[in-house]
Amino acid sequence: MVRGRRTAPQRVHVAGRRASRGESSQAAVLGLEIYETMAYWDAPVEGYPPEHRDFARVWQKAEKIVFSRTLTSATTRNTRVERDFDLEAIRKLKRESEHDIRV
Repeated sequence: MVRGRRTAPQRVHVAGRRASRGESSQAAVLGLEIYETMAYWDAPVEGYPPEHRDFARVWQKAEKIVFSRTLTSATTRNTRVERDFDLEAIRKLKRESEHDIRV
């Protein structure tokens, strides 16, 4: 592990508990580094250990917005890439969303 950074499986314990309690976000606003780390969760759910599958399902279902000037296309489902950070678009998403938004 790189100092200060965790891999996706190391993060699952907190997020997995939230998912198993029904606490899921329907949107995630991401930068390139975290997006590339979290892309791990876009594989078929059956390939993960049973205790990680709830989190994988939540991640796959959520809308993901990635802000990056270098990423040319998304490799995960329900994902769009935005070149420039648009604060007003985030405010609109926040106003219109019925669910939590993870940043």
